[in-house]
Amino acid sequence: MTKKDFYSEKFAKNFYHSHRLEKVISVLKNYHFNRLLDVGCGDGSFSVLLKSFTNEVYGVDISEKAVESANEKITKACVVTVDEEALPFEDNFFDAVFCGEVIEHLYDPDYLLAEIHRVLKPDGLCIITTPNLASWHNRLILLLGFQPYLTEVSLKYNVGKFKAKLNDISGHIRPFTYKSLKELLKLHDFDFKKAFGVSIAESLPLPANLLEKLLSKKASLALFMVIVVKAKKVGLQK
Repeated sequence: MTKKDFYSEKFAKNFYHSHRLEKVISVLKNYHFNRLLDVGCGDGSFSVLLKSFTNEVYGVDISEKAVESANEKITKACVVTVDEEALPFEDNFFDAVFCGEVIEHLYDPDYLLAEIHRVLKPDGLCIITTPNLASWHNRLILLLGFQPYLTEVSLKYNVGKFKAKLNDISGHIRPFTYKSLKELLKLHDFDFKKAFGVSIAESLPLPANLLEKLLSKKASLALFMVIVVKAKKVGLQK
């Protein structure tokens, strides 16, 4: 298995069975689109669920193996390194873009955000999910001198963590706070619409799970964030 395939499959395992999916669906259920793009589509398992909200589902992923599988499930999937290569679609092509657990893996997130903005129609919807560096968990753990969760200082070892597996590497190189992601999206001409925090209460013991349920209602304190924005395109009609 290549490194690209490893991260694609790891994302699928973690995301498809999480509350992040539920939050994304809760946003999309209010819409029906003509075309939707799934950035980081993996093998298309989540892309298939998006068919309920759109006529056509497209996907891009870094893994050739994943794209082969996705092409059996959705309209079209392409192999793209999204922080280096242009998305293979025309300007203003999509009504919506979903970018789940991708932006934190990129050396150049600005490139991807510019491409998402380009392929979205005016007022096109974009949903981004990513871990939150400033979650209440990380604020506490950093105060105690530990490495924040879902960040690493090594490509091989997961060191400096509180009760973490040594080889459990997330591959996150661009950790975002709620504030930094909002500011970056604004600079790329996206209008902020709403945000959700994602709770992981079921994975925590009492009384930590009660605190988690309360604090994770705010995206700025949750371990994972779901951000909803629209593409602002001055002078263009819908």
